Amino acid sequence: MKKAFIAIISLILVAGLVLSVVRYRFNFYDSEQANEYSVVSGTDEEIAENVMEQYFDYYKAHGLKMRLADYRINEIALCEDEINEKYATEKDGFVFRVTFDVKPFFGILFDDWYAGNGKDAPDGWCVDKTGYHMITVEDEVCYLEYIGTMC
Repeated sequence: MKKAFIAIISLILVAGLVLSVVRYRFNFYDSEQANEYSVVSGTDEEIAENVMEQYFDYYKAHGLKMRLADYRINEIALCEDEINEKYATEKDGFVFRVTFDVKPFFGILFDDWYAGNGKDAPDGWCVDKTGYHMITVEDEVCYLEYIGTMC
């Protein structure tokens, strides 16, 4: 009887795993996306906002540990010239700070989004996260490079 119960539970778990792969197209390796984005025209702030939207939209549709249920971009601010000179030397690009909120798909079960900075908030949100990124443009492609939580 005990062996039959364990076999049934195991079958249910395997079926759930297969269903989650088929239904949600989970990428169990959570490989980073290529960091290549569509080029848009506009100011540097508009380009940064568009690229960050593409970045977060990717994680709303892919992955397991990094999968998002939702996100909010709160602010995009270009960095001072001295920071751009430090990171964008020999590259045609710019550095910016983004503050954002994320709601991981599985809450704190997979907590990669909670690392670094930010605060827990109701309903599974991690709020007031900050990151510095650099965008460079080559051959009609925007490249996003993560710098860190501080410059």
